[in-house]
Amino acid sequence: MKATNTSTIPNRNGLKSLLITSIAGLMFVSAAVQADDVEIYLTPPPNPVPPNMLFILDESGSMSSRTHTSTGAHSTRIADLRSALTDILNDPDNDNINAAIMAYTTHIYNNGPLSLRAVSGFGKIVDNRTTMVTAVNSLSARSYTPSVKALEAGVEWFKNGFTDTPYNWTVAHLGTTPQTYQSPIGNNPVGNWCRPNHMVFLTDGRPNSNRPATPGDPGHWSSHVGAFIPHYGVTAYPAPGTTTPALACANDPYFSDGKCSSEIVKWASTTDLKTATGWTGIQNIVTDTIGFGITAGSSQEGYLMNIADEGTGKYYTAANATDLKNAFTSILNNASTSIPYTYSSPTIPYNPDNAAISNDFLYVPMFSPLAKSYWKGNIKKYRVGIDSNGDVFFKDRNGADVVNTSFLFNINTQDYWSSTANTGETYKGGAMSNMSSTTARRLYTWLPGSNRDLTATINTVDPAGNPVTISPNRVHKNNILITSGDVGAGSSPSVRSTLLDWANWIGDKPPPVTTPPTPPITNTSNDDFPQATPPASDGDGLREYMGAPLHSKPQIARYRPALNFIPDTAVDAAGDTITFSQAQIWNTGDIVVYSNGGGISLPIQGGGSLVNGGEYYVVSAGSTSLQLATSAADAAAGTVIDLADATGNTGVHSLTTRVATDIVLIGTSEGVLHAFNGGSDTATTAVGDGGGELWSFMPEQFLSTISTLRDNSGASTPEYGLDGPMTIYDSGGKKYVAVTMRRGGRNIYVLDITDISAPKMAWEILGGSTTGFERLGQTWSEPQFLRMELNGAAARDVLVFGGGYDNTTQDHDTNGVIPASRVDDTQGNAIYVVDAATGARLAYFTADTTTNTSASQNRLQVTGMENGIIGILPVDINNNGITDRLYATGVGGRVFRIDIPDSGFTTTTISGGVIADVNDGSANDVGFQRFFNKPEVAYYSRGGVTFQGILIGSGYRPSPLDNTTTDRFYMIKDTDVFTAPGSYTALGEGDLYDATNNDIQDGSAAQKVAAQAALDASSGWFIDLLDGTVKQKSFSTARIVNSVILFSTYQGQRGTSLDVCTATTTSGLSKLYAISLLDATAVANLDTSTGSGTVFNAADRSIDLNIPGLPPTPVIVYPPTGGSSGGGGSVSLSGRNATVIVGLESVFSFPDRFFPVNWEEIIKTIP
Repeated sequence: MKATNTSTIPNRNGLKSLLITSIAGLMFVSAAVQADDVEIYLTPPPNPVPPNMLFILDESGSMSSRTHTSTGAHSTRIADLRSALTDILNDPDNDNINAAIMAYTTHIYNNGPLSLRAVSGFGKIVDNRTTMVTAVNSLSARSYTPSVKALEAGVEWFKNGFTDTPYNWTVAHLGTTPQTYQSPIGNNPVGNWCRPNHMVFLTDGRPNSNRPATPGDPGHWSSHVGAFIPHYGVTAYPAPGTTTPALACANDPYFSDGKCSSEIVKWASTTDLKTATGWTGIQNIVTDTIGFGITAGSSQEGYLMNIADEGTGKYYTAANATDLKNAFTSILNNASTSIPYTYSSPTIPYNPDNAAISNDFLYVPMFSPLAKSYWKGNIKKYRVGIDSNGDVFFKDRNGADVVNTSFLFNINTQDYWSSTANTGETYKGGAMSNMSSTTARRLYTWLPGSNRDLTATINTVDPAGNPVTISPNRVHKNNILITSGDVGAGSSPSVRSTLLDWANWIGDKPPPVTTPPTPPITNTSNDDFPQATPPASDGDGLREYMGAPLHSKPQIARYRPALNFIPDTAVDAAGDTITFSQAQIWNTGDIVVYSNGGGISLPIQGGGSLVNGGEYYVVSAGSTSLQLATSAADAAAGTVIDLADATGNTGVHSLTTRVATDIVLIGTSEGVLHAFNGGSDTATTAVGDGGGELWSFMPEQFLSTISTLRDNSGASTPEYGLDGPMTIYDSGGKKYVAVTMRRGGRNIYVLDITDISAPKMAWEILGGSTTGFERLGQTWSEPQFLRMELNGAAARDVLVFGGGYDNTTQDHDTNGVIPASRVDDTQGNAIYVVDAATGARLAYFTADTTTNTSASQNRLQVTGMENGIIGILPVDINNNGITDRLYATGVGGRVFRIDIPDSGFTTTTISGGVIADVNDGSANDVGFQRFFNKPEVAYYSRGGVTFQGILIGSGYRPSPLDNTTTDRFYMIKDTDVFTAPGSYTALGEGDLYDATNNDIQDGSAAQKVAAQAALDASSGWFIDLLDGTVKQKSFSTARIVNSVILFSTYQGQRGTSLDVCTATTTSGLSKLYAISLLDATAVANLDTSTGSGTVFNAADRSIDLNIPGLPPTPVIVYPPTGGSSGGGGSVSLSGRNATVIVGLESVFSFPDRFFPVNWEEIIKTIP
């Protein structure tokens, strides 16, 4: 892609849509359960489609049996059913269910007259609540259980309508006047084709009353009626997908009177009831079953489980009213989340905020949104650089462009981890292509109390009692410490085995078996279990190996693998004796570091010896020879080092490659931290080099989600898993990775990854549970590895992070309404400092504590810290390597300063407070401003004016499409630059100059004078983020180049749809702002339609970006001054021009008078 010149930049108006290709039949939730920025990818219709739900309820005599609550209270099953269903009908969350109720029993006898009555016909609960509740209270217990006829009638109701046969117990005839009810599906596909159809079949006993008619049999004599009642048992049913002819049913495996149950529900679940034009997808019926008071493992339970399996539903158990209500709630929720809306599948653009760069390579996470709970993704390796024109090149292994001019991924590319071409699509190539069902996956968890070395094995037995050697932390079906309950399998060993196989990339949905197969009695000796079955699939055609990296960014861990060698009896290049105990891993040009293992160093010819810790250039290497040089220049000049005779030097020596090996770590929505082999760092690396998963880690809390992920039901928001920022750091001679969760939860997990092949659980913090971390919320805040001296103590390695996000107070409610004003959070409103090696809390800053600055406490009460803290900027004001200040921003719109002076200050007492509150209620206050970004700080000193400018933009990240608030960008002055203030005073919007109108640049002479005077008297400024009347939001950290502030904004809009079966689209426009630090004026002619090359106005403050989706943080690079166009080059820290890049778009260039400054550099002049 070519750079866009300032003088020729077009003004690209118009919203950029994320929606590319149409896909019908995706499952979608009817109402969002929480706010989040994934709504820019998936937005359900504003008026959700009501699912059709038929309750088929047992009125047999056994329903009068007694029940018991957990407190010992007594009731009956029929009373519990009435109570539970009444609660369901009165729950407003179920208003949008189109429900009907059928009750079934017989008159007095087994095979007596049928009583199949419509307690209530189909109608939305919200419109028929009173009538339905009254009807439910008519349920009573009597007679027998014609289960098969009830199922048959239920399917017929959906198919053609239903005529009931209610038995009137007061008159001697077969029933009252039958009533006819229409099918809820209807005949018009518009607004109906996407409605799911469900039957809920409830019973408390075995089926009966299914005796078939036979020739010469008059039926059952009824003395009450005074006539024979013909037998009506079902013996045949149409094959799936047909209506005639009927096929003879197989005998039911559990009860003879259950014959045809399986065939009926299987036909219903696999047959399209509507095939005419306009009926998109399949109009089938799902059957769920509830066993009320049924013994676990009994034939009755097996019967109901079989019906649920054949009906593609689920089986639930209940013992009392509470259990029933929970089962009904779960079924209704599943029905509401299975709406097959038509949706346009978005293609996700490249976002460098979520990518990681190592040398000349870029590791790019990808995902494709699905209207399901399990979003799937990938990570790929490409080559990146800047050419001499200032353009970013982003190439695959064959030199082809990876993204197109719209910054979307090209399909016909080949990443460095793929062995085949045309792998540009999300699910092709990359790490996913190296995951195989034939590879033994090393997936670990950590069970408290077990060995912290996750790979350490023990000798034990598998669930079948066979001896096995396995890590107690291995997530595998052979590990008996991981129970059925742990993985959401209930009490079923076979389901447990299936789920754990699925997590290990093995198979999916095998036929149900009564007992798990018995494996051969062998002792697996190496924790490496064979894989044999095909890869998993949930039916959507996508491979199941990897969850989506939604917000998590890959992190690179670098290692130097050692090769030990023992000098002995072979001959090197100079004829001297030396041999190597392992095969060579070096190539000519490699840089190696020598270690003598604590013994005598190896001598070299001509005198001297290799220097312990010295770096050497490999000239040549073979299986029995090695020749080195002290540098590449020496090698080119022929000045080489040959080893002398090795006599007496038989100790173990080692050479370690200086060029590090990349290990790529990334968390996904599956709740898994993956560790991938990065492969070689050369553009000509061999096909298939790298990309394999070395090991993976799933925290214990996510084991229970395996079932949810495998089922992959419809949802508008996915499972989030390990979705937060990660930090890799070295401390005390060990390498660690700290993993957070963002939307996935409130915990922080830290692994010791010093040994690349043997991860260890270093420590964990469970938010709300671990002592001292009760206020830790969803872990959105990046753990930052720092050195600190706390209250005069010695410097130590620490992690600093904010308390995160409180979803219980800050998310929108079930109606989509977000908080209009600030409310205090109950979690997230704190800053933590912990020991980097142990996780022990060292310091704690929040509003609800008491200040105690003793060495063992380090607590500081910060009045006003009432909302979640996400963004924290550490500052080393005296530049001695010790962090002595933190700037933090809260979700509630406050800015905090925490001073932690080190020994270089006159005092080492910790202090802090609020220094700005933009929701102060002043005249300038126009709505609830929220901060989700990390602040940036720019230092300014001129003419006796000195301050640090705190730069921060507002925007409600969890709801990027909300347009109720006018968000702003702020520059707030902190004038206590070098020492802590005597007191912390909160500036408000009333203390800031409103620079929105740009009067300093665009006004008349009088307006300019007045505006400058107002600015000089203020403690900073702000601008409204508006594009005409369209409101923008800032979701990225600002950047400062000299006195120019750079930041990006986003404005999103929901589309509209006239069809309730069509989800709405989302479109958005991103902008880059470039404004002056001092007064927010324009600094370049970004809008060429107005002004000139030297005269700027308000329109020149920003430029439209050609990027769909949320824009990333701007990046400033300095292209090389030499080299050919497109030939490539490294990014330089200095040069004639500074190019501003957003994503892969080179937006504009600063002239050579601009240069980057860090916050601590003093600006002496203004260009």
